[in-house]
Amino acid sequence: MDIGCGTGVPTLWIAENYNGVITAIDSDTKTLNWLQEKINKQNLSRRVDTKNKSFFDLESDENQLDIILAEGFLNIAGFQR
Repeated sequence: MDIGCGTGVPTLWIAENYNGVITAIDSDTKTLNWLQEKINKQNLSRRVDTKNKSFFDLESDENQLDIILAEGFLNIAGFQR
């Protein structure tokens, strides 16, 4: 999972270099749409699933994820939250 994926630079790099399915989440519709366009152009739609939602609204089974990427996420969410 890539939390706060934005335009997906790390997301796409991971998808191109590793096996598996990536869930890319972001609350910014514009950047997520841009990422979806890149996913489609690179034929990665079977490998990358985008979700337009806030991390704080995300529900996930703890056994469902192998790796969580949250580059810069604490700058936005803050340590206490």
